[in-house]
Amino acid sequence: MAETYRFFDSTDTDERLYTADEFAEYFRQVLSDGIFNGGKNLKVESTGKNMETYIQPGYAWLQGYLYAVKDTKLNLQHPYPHATLDRIDRVVIRLDKRLEHRYVRAFVKEGTPSTTPSPPSLTRNDNVFEISLAQVKVVKGKSYVEAYQITDERLNKTVCGIVNSLIQADTTTIFNQFQKWFESRTADFEKEWKEWLEKMKDQGGGKFGVTSVNGKTGDVILMAKHVGAPSVNDLRAYALKGEPAGQYTPTFLNGWYVQAGEVKGVCYYKDQFGYVHLYGTCSGTKTEFGTPLFNLPAGFRPSGVIRVGCLMINFADYSRSIQFLGVYPSGEVLVESYGLPGFVSFSIFPSSFYGQR
Repeated sequence: MAETYRFFDSTDTDERLYTADEFAEYFRQVLSDGIFNGGKNLKVESTGKNMETYIQPGYAWLQGYLYAVKDTKLNLQHPYPHATLDRIDRVVIRLDKRLEHRYVRAFVKEGTPSTTPSPPSLTRNDNVFEISLAQVKVVKGKSYVEAYQITDERLNKTVCGIVNSLIQADTTTIFNQFQKWFESRTADFEKEWKEWLEKMKDQGGGKFGVTSVNGKTGDVILMAKHVGAPSVNDLRAYALKGEPAGQYTPTFLNGWYVQAGEVKGVCYYKDQFGYVHLYGTCSGTKTEFGTPLFNLPAGFRPSGVIRVGCLMINFADYSRSIQFLGVYPSGEVLVESYGLPGFVSFSIFPSSFYGQR
């Protein structure tokens, strides 16, 4: 068939029928495969107590077909380990268009035990298409899966990736046109500059007239002190003053606090160059998305929203994960993750940003 078109309504004399794959083909032209958004969306995790992993709620897109885990996490059972050899499983989302199946579902794709294990390859053909959410290392003789055994693959566009638009403007022609204009104008400016330079030399008898910045004439060595600028030694001494205002403890909100015995509670200070430094640990039980932990005062706030990384410890099972907090121009420092446990600590990695005056 040389040409196709869709979609149109049927009439009494001309029935128009379309298959599910024809609709999917339409969407394949505008959206790439992968998961929607990031964060916890379809993230693979474990309890550390058995051979199960689970997938957090979220959405995925495979070849024009939609997949979703809604409302609650989806548990998956991994086969028990080999006695003497490790293996690597994959948690995959599988689109199967064969008539006897017709689904998009999550599976554990079991690897092969080996002294040098590798993850199983993904199936991708006309009927079956898989994306990988995570690799799970199954350790020999170990009957439970811990968080460190899970390798997140959601952002690896080779095996998964984030859903993106396939409709993009071709910027090559636009760039080439700009480059041609830029080169032409640059040549004109250089020509004008050279002509002006020669004119100035002619007027000065081959020399250029200058105006002294400090009243000196003749051949001079211009130093910083001649124009009132600080010297290198002045700057070095200034930089070594340390933390002129000392360190401050923020005002905590929503029950967040510094737990007794922690190495370093959350603190902040501003250096002599105007940069705010923030780090330390705090604990709390209010972990809903958007919850303020504490507030930074005026003069210690960023001009735009920034995000700082931190190590989160879940006090229920002492598992650890990397999370992010948002620091806003209002001074609020907010939780920016969904589905966090109820009692945790955040150890903020040393972070710096320029503070508003």
